[in-house]
Amino acid sequence: MRVESNANLSIPFRGDSASNKNMAAAKARGNPNWGKASATPAPVVPTSFEGVVNKLGLKPSEYANSPQLKDWVRKNRNSKFVPQDLLEAWEFEVDAGF
Repeated sequence: MRVESNANLSIPFRGDSASNKNMAAAKARGNPNWGKASATPAPVVPTSFEGVVNKLGLKPSEYANSPQLKDWVRKNRNSKFVPQDLLEAWEFEVDAGF
């Protein structure tokens, strides 16, 4: 029976820069696509305000005279987008810390 010598084997240790490079390559972390443009753009979705306006069938010139829209804005002004000029027309204050 013949036994071969292990004298030619290299055992890596912490100070070995070649082994550190290999370990770093094996432990690649993070999202490789971070910062790259998406293949499909995000869909354009109307805001809640625009949804209510469309549901009520209002034109921009009719916003200030709509009691239904005014009621919706009163209930949602702190949590949903509402155009600033409409808030001012109805003298509604927005609680920024809400």
